[in-house]
Amino acid sequence: MAWDYYSLEEVCNGAGWSETVSIGSQYHQNEAPRSKVSIVVAYAHNDIRFPVYQEVYNRLNAKFTHTDGREAVFKYPGVYLAEGPDKGTFNYANAPIPAHWPYDVTPFEKNPPDGYDKSNKICNVDIRVNSDYWIY
Repeated sequence: MAWDYYSLEEVCNGAGWSETVSIGSQYHQNEAPRSKVSIVVAYAHNDIRFPVYQEVYNRLNAKFTHTDGREAVFKYPGVYLAEGPDKGTFNYANAPIPAHWPYDVTPFEKNPPDGYDKSNKICNVDIRVNSDYWIY
């Protein structure tokens, strides 16, 4: 089976594509770096301005999904992952979690790709897209 290749520009600007928040891409982080950085997440409270820092994982893989079920995963700095344990899969139920779990996640866990380590899942606690962290 031939795999499609996607560019970061295509999935960021193409119709039907959206980036998955970090918790939704945790199955695609086996080979992602494990470094952390502190970022500013807030500046004001009761009209007093001050920075609030949160420690997050830096440069996790970014996963994009298409409305037709395709996935594209990129590692920093925007390199498409066509093979390996972190590559994108296909979503048969590209819908809310109750449908997605039995049709996509459970079969993936029962038959993971070569090199996949279930204990190696990782995501940022802050529910944002992972490519946001690439700027640090």
